[in-house]
Amino acid sequence: MASSFKSTGVDADAFRALVEPHLPYLRAHCYRMLGSLAEAEDVVQQSMLRAWQGLPSFEGRAAFRTWLYRIATHACLDALGPRPMRSPEELDPCPASFRALETPDATIGTKQSVALAFVTAVQRLPPLQRAILLLHEVVGMTATEVAELLDTSTGAVNSALQRARATLAEKPARVENVRAIDDPEARALVTRYVRAWEAHDAKALVEMLRQDAVLTMPPATLSFAGREAIAEFLGTFVPSLGELRIRIVEASGGIGVAGWVRTEGDSAFRAYAIQVLELAGGVGEALSIAGIHAHLKPELFARFGLAAVD
Repeated sequence: MASSFKSTGVDADAFRALVEPHLPYLRAHCYRMLGSLAEAEDVVQQSMLRAWQGLPSFEGRAAFRTWLYRIATHACLDALGPRPMRSPEELDPCPASFRALETPDATIGTKQSVALAFVTAVQRLPPLQRAILLLHEVVGMTATEVAELLDTSTGAVNSALQRARATLAEKPARVENVRAIDDPEARALVTRYVRAWEAHDAKALVEMLRQDAVLTMPPATLSFAGREAIAEFLGTFVPSLGELRIRIVEASGGIGVAGWVRTEGDSAFRAYAIQVLELAGGVGEALSIAGIHAHLKPELFARFGLAAVD
């Protein structure tokens, strides 16, 4: 880390030991702010450079953790700038390492805070409102702490929180459809789902869908709503795919699958898509698939610790 930093009189090893426990939390925070794994990583690196350069002047009036969040949040706000809101097709799912974070004082749970539906929802908020909501309800800071971090007043923070909550309430995120990877019922359903894909069995895939299921395929804007529309698409699409190899993965706090495809004439299975699955089932109702979000972004595989060629 410190090899790219200019000399500040601060011991590099000491600085590394000081900041490393905070890095996973900062990455998750920047990911929620930005919706991009690569951009979040870049902003965290920029933030650590700023922290390295500013450490000699750190006066300790705030906790070191809070100081790092201040630097990272302002870096995110700088990165967001006046650019248009990121569309759902541009958002990345996140790997298991993000789900492992715990924030006891937060009002939004760890699993929900990295759910793709939640990250998508908060992108609808103006950047400053987004930062305030995430710092207060995910990171677990008080309104006064957030105000000090963002150089504003507690009243302004509380007002922004009200507006942010109202915006999110207009179209609630379907975070209840996030099922843990170690949930036996979810695991059994997704195992059947994997087998159906590998067998190119479109009929079996459709049988697992809820009537109101949705299918999206970022970064393409093409999407399908309803079991019948998805069935028509899968009936044409699935048979056209090459040989498939599918594995269950943890994605965005829940369960998903990673898929590799081997086309005719190729000797290798190559990264194709990471799917984030929404699973739903009420009392007395069998679990079924409510959403398939197939991210056709092979570059994501490395961030999930997966090989591009299998």
